Amino acid sequence: MIKLIFFDYDLTIADTRKFVKKSYNALCKASGVKPTKKGFEAYTGKRVSENIKFFSEISKRKKSEQELYKVFFDAHKDEEKKAKLYNKEIFSLLKNKKIKIIIISNNSKKIIQKVLQYNKMHFDKIIADEDMKKGEEKHEKILSELKKLGLKKDAALYVGDHINDIEEARKAGIKIASVTTGVFSKNELKKYKPDFIIENLSELKKVIMPIKNIIFDIGGVFVWKDWESIKKEMMEKHGFSTRIYSDYPKKVQANYKNVLIGKASLKDVFKIISQKKNLKKILEDYESLNKKYQCVNKPLLDYANLLKKNYKLYCLTDVSDLHYQFHKKNGIYKPFIKTYASCKIGIRKPNRKIFLRVLKENNLNPVETLFVDDIESNVEKAKSLGIKGIIFKSNQDLFKKFLELGIKI
Repeated sequence: MIKLIFFDYDLTIADTRKFVKKSYNALCKASGVKPTKKGFEAYTGKRVSENIKFFSEISKRKKSEQELYKVFFDAHKDEEKKAKLYNKEIFSLLKNKKIKIIIISNNSKKIIQKVLQYNKMHFDKIIADEDMKKGEEKHEKILSELKKLGLKKDAALYVGDHINDIEEARKAGIKIASVTTGVFSKNELKKYKPDFIIENLSELKKVIMPIKNIIFDIGGVFVWKDWESIKKEMMEKHGFSTRIYSDYPKKVQANYKNVLIGKASLKDVFKIISQKKNLKKILEDYESLNKKYQCVNKPLLDYANLLKKNYKLYCLTDVSDLHYQFHKKNGIYKPFIKTYASCKIGIRKPNRKIFLRVLKENNLNPVETLFVDDIESNVEKAKSLGIKGIIFKSNQDLFKKFLELGIKI
């Protein structure tokens, strides 16, 4: 469990790009040297004191370090008011989770402190250029802090945008979450194999609060049916269509809606539309045709059986009483701790009450919970309650999104 996070500052916490660029260009101008892309990349990865020393040594105008420090601080003037912060809400979340925050940066403590305090951002400590001895590296400070706090390496995480941050985390032996808000692209960061790559700080939630619970829909995810073929054979055998929504008036459709919330049985609907013919034979043929024209997503079912070793799996499905029994016979519900079938609990998706019931009865944290459904409106409702959501399109797409969320079998 993560108890301490080390954050880089520039381009990780704050979009200071224009200030960093401004100070680099100002130092180049003051020193009489030409700014370059390569030079800027090197500048962003060094400590302020190292950069000042470097410019002092190459200065064609013989500028002293004291003069160059003034140039540097002038370029960063009003940064606290003008720098754009990346998702500062994450710091409140970390505070509530009692996760310590240490800012570790090559920048000046004076600048960082002003920005964080001006924007009322919570932090426990700042380790900046002024706090590090000559030649001292970030990983040494990280190890020192872990020792002071009595924490093991696996309780800490480093968050930064630069490839240097990856290297420092590796040297310290702690995990690194690389954020793509800096000068390096996702593909460039991938080459250095960080433990996590996140697009922004809000995605840090999936690192510190990984998915523990997955709620699955059934129809269109684990099971597909050829409803047209079932209809065709029922027409041939019994003279009526089983496509309620497309082939019958609103009154019959209303009866079917009652079936889905347990106020009626599918048998009752068949009584009406079959005009009370041999109901027993109708139900036998209907079950047989459902089995004949049903396609079970066996790869996903097998995957779910592996997932349940590490995650709590639940089922939330809009289903009639007969189809519930069909699925139960076929073992579709076996991977799940509990199945919430609309015909059994009297509520259908996307009613928020059905999601809240699953969360409450199983004491699930919505942030640690994922919902998978093939219907967008259902997924959007879950997301509005703080549950993560995936619209099911294919197994390949689902497995890819699982990996992005850190879900592994």
